[in-house]
Amino acid sequence: MRDLNRLELAGESVRAALESLAVAAPSWLRQAVPVAEWELRYATRVDSWRLPASKTKRDRLAEVYGQDAHRLLHALHAPDAPVWLREIEAVQLLRRIFLQTYLRDDRRPGTGGGQEAGGRG
Repeated sequence: MRDLNRLELAGESVRAALESLAVAAPSWLRQAVPVAEWELRYATRVDSWRLPASKTKRDRLAEVYGQDAHRLLHALHAPDAPVWLREIEAVQLLRRIFLQTYLRDDRRPGTGGGQEAGGRG
């Protein structure tokens, strides 16, 4: 149950941040992330559909949510991103949830390091 709640929280935090950014800075959002692809994933609230029953599929979905959150947060901290976007409440919440939920493993081939960032994993 805890893993399902964490999965819903991860997906819903990305969705809420995207929704807030779509209202606050729609043109920035369109150029920063693949909106068409993400619209399919985040068009409806995560708790409005049934999560995968298989642990493998849930793990993959959690990985996708984490990758999307990382990409969005990276775009928000790019030099050309308006600083005020980072102050949006849903964006700040996404950052906190991402840090608490995901552990980045820079030791994988091609990532160039051995540092860990984030939370529990």
